[in-house]
Amino acid sequence: MKKTTSILALILFCHTLNAQINHYDVNGDNYVNITDVTYIINHILGKENPRDNTQAFLTCPDNHHPHMIDLGLPSGTKWACCNVGALKPEDYGNYYAFGETEVKDVYSLDSYLFSQIDENYEGEPFDPDYPEGEPPVIPIIDEYYPGYFMLSLGDIRGTQFDAAHQKWGGSWQMPGGNYIWELLGNCKLEWIKVNGMKCAQLTGKNGGQILFPTSGFRCKNEIKDLGNYTICWSGEGTDGFGSALVVSENAYINYFYRQPLNPGDWGIPEDIGAYHGLPIRPVIIGDFPVALHHNCPDDNHPHMIDLGLPSGTKWSCCDLGADKPGAGGDLYAWGETETKDKYEWENYIHCDGTAETCHDIGNEISGTAYDVAYVKSGGSWQMPTDEQIGELMSYCKIDDKYGKLIGPNGNSIPYLDGCWESTITDEIGNTDAWVVSVEPWYYGDFKFMIFPEERCYGHPIRPVCK
Repeated sequence: MKKTTSILALILFCHTLNAQINHYDVNGDNYVNITDVTYIINHILGKENPRDNTQAFLTCPDNHHPHMIDLGLPSGTKWACCNVGALKPEDYGNYYAFGETEVKDVYSLDSYLFSQIDENYEGEPFDPDYPEGEPPVIPIIDEYYPGYFMLSLGDIRGTQFDAAHQKWGGSWQMPGGNYIWELLGNCKLEWIKVNGMKCAQLTGKNGGQILFPTSGFRCKNEIKDLGNYTICWSGEGTDGFGSALVVSENAYINYFYRQPLNPGDWGIPEDIGAYHGLPIRPVIIGDFPVALHHNCPDDNHPHMIDLGLPSGTKWSCCDLGADKPGAGGDLYAWGETETKDKYEWENYIHCDGTAETCHDIGNEISGTAYDVAYVKSGGSWQMPTDEQIGELMSYCKIDDKYGKLIGPNGNSIPYLDGCWESTITDEIGNTDAWVVSVEPWYYGDFKFMIFPEERCYGHPIRPVCK
């Protein structure tokens, strides 16, 4: 017995020493206390630790957070009960810049791990020397800070840039856009106060519940908008920006917002960039059921999906440039056929540097040299026209459970998310074009939304063919 105890003590000492070398924080909760010793002892004895558990609950069974919460979501995805670094669900926890895994005192472009400044900046990107573990992507220019360059991290879920995965380990990771839409589309939202903290409470159809505290965000050395809204990073970033779950009591809708995070009147008063500090809510993802595969016969995307529409129009299973349904595709300015780092009037090829000098390239560009789907496919695909968009809206059912549009014949495609249409109509001026989305309206009721957007901005394309 003494020998066993001595061996256990020796092992505990070695593990503790290793913990000291690794900043003491063994269990990754960003606190150094008795729970780290408990974690080591449980690990040695083969007992379950809170972040290692595989049991899901409808609500937190005790105060030993975090817990895995089952909200009855179609994919089987489980959400954590609290943010990374939080001791309880109503705490806002730690704030992280997108792709960073450590907290810090100041959140700015100067302190962002994936940005640099070129002292000799003359309007062209340079090749920066990024830290070890650099993702295989190119630097881009941040239009608001000339001379600064940020790395476009892309999808960081489950990687060394995923703070949820790095801090909690196991299968925990940052959520992706599909899982955020799934959460919003399958849960009821209520605003409540817990121990004085205003929280968004999301209740699943099975009675499972999670809280999101109105944590605001970190800018420089201060917390902004604490108590006003919930915003948490997703693990998907494009073109140097992050993307996030946004829930605001002042907004008409709650949504998954892609880059750039500049919602304006949608409940957030100012720009939020990848270098700002946001909380992170981990998930353990499930497998989307077959119903989410949108009738694709294999993984060689894109596929031509027959929705049974009267015109015979077939829709692509995914956006132009995407490798699978639901994944983000390439972004294009209206009438342009190449991607780029910045989307603004200064570099829009169909103007002379300003909106006032926008060129007339016609009111219908589908099937022309200005149609990127047509150009990239060699004529096999085209941008959808206003008439084809209208037909889709008239004949397809929105399935907010699985995030898809179901045609009259039962076949389906994923939601359209801010996609250009090819037609200019009389209702908008000569500097705008129409964008179509399927988004949650008034807290959970998904609807088609068509709105004008300045042509110089970058949006995805969902191709069609006949």
